[in-house]
Amino acid sequence: MANYPLLFVLFGSLVCVHTSSVNQVPVMFFSCGQTDLDAMAKYQHAMSNEEFFDLLVKLSSTKVKLALFSEHSLSLEDFRWRGTDGQSAFPLLQAFVDRRFIPSVFQPNEAIQKLRENGYFFEDFKDDGVLPNLDKLVISTQLEDAKSSDNRQEMLSRHDSKIVQSFEKICEKYENVIGLFTGKRNSWIESNDIVHHLVARHLMALDDSNPLVLDGKGKALIYSSSYPTLSINDGPATDLKDTNTEVILDDSRDSLLKVIKSFLANGTKVTIRFRFEKQSFTWELKNIEFEGLNNNALLSPQNSIGALQDLSYFSEGPVVFSNNSVVLKFNGKFQVQPWMNTPSSGKAKFSEPQDQDAFFTPPILAGLFVTALMLFIVTWGIMMIMDIKTMDRFDDPKGKTISINVAE
Repeated sequence: MANYPLLFVLFGSLVCVHTSSVNQVPVMFFSCGQTDLDAMAKYQHAMSNEEFFDLLVKLSSTKVKLALFSEHSLSLEDFRWRGTDGQSAFPLLQAFVDRRFIPSVFQPNEAIQKLRENGYFFEDFKDDGVLPNLDKLVISTQLEDAKSSDNRQEMLSRHDSKIVQSFEKICEKYENVIGLFTGKRNSWIESNDIVHHLVARHLMALDDSNPLVLDGKGKALIYSSSYPTLSINDGPATDLKDTNTEVILDDSRDSLLKVIKSFLANGTKVTIRFRFEKQSFTWELKNIEFEGLNNNALLSPQNSIGALQDLSYFSEGPVVFSNNSVVLKFNGKFQVQPWMNTPSSGKAKFSEPQDQDAFFTPPILAGLFVTALMLFIVTWGIMMIMDIKTMDRFDDPKGKTISINVAE
């Protein structure tokens, strides 16, 4: 029992070490022209945030510009990955002769942003843009988001080409440039901001070939990565097509909002009305009113669709609305939000989606079970310690021998 405090100390130490280690992000340097990168060892040791900041200040000078390329997430495993052909995800970057690699830096993005406080100017790089000629200059290149059909290695390979092409153009403008490739966080850390980056962006349709976007005058927004399909009386699914008609918004009642849009199904006009209902702090897409093809139906969602006020609902799909005879199916990503507060001069944009995961997930249940087990072990140990009884009589070798009756 005396070893329990030691075990808790060891466990706490392991947790602290793990927490600090997962915040480490790899960094790769490469250069063109005359820079101090040659004086660095080819492979560096792990660095703290302060050490990395000092290194950036040392490498950059009035004659050397910094070119920043930052992934949303990056890990050492991304550099170690090899395909079936033995090719890495960064063949062009690794072809640089004058490159340096740091396997782990604690939160490098914070050190980079700290350069702003030291008089450095940050400028976004554009292919057709004009770059300023400033002394302390950091040129940042935006890397594209992953496409819906991409896996991680395909995205990183595409970024590899983008980085090298952009860096060559920057080197044409400036004589001495140091390129810096890193990530905002480690790939093993989950971040809600990154998870919802695609979900919350404007209309969320940059990577989809034929999305459906219904903008109800800035007060409601409906998005689907593809047009819905319609099936009547268990018949074949028919793709709905746009009629190039305007989206109609009916907000005559405070607690009820309808978004109305007409489509073509096999050349016949059908009308769909999305019916939103609002309660005190939440909203819900209660049903869809379908009209056309000799059917007037009220279609209910298979799963509840709703969220808190000022939050959107998002699903990877499919999302199905149906009754006994009519089935309306959105096969891809689906996102909706009513009662939006869009400025008159701005465009409608989704708020963050409400988390749709169940509260008691397997990790939570496992954590509760382990906690209960540990509490039982600690309680049992304390009870055993409290039950220990010491002798209250001791034998005196010079006196009479102690005799204890069996009854006692």
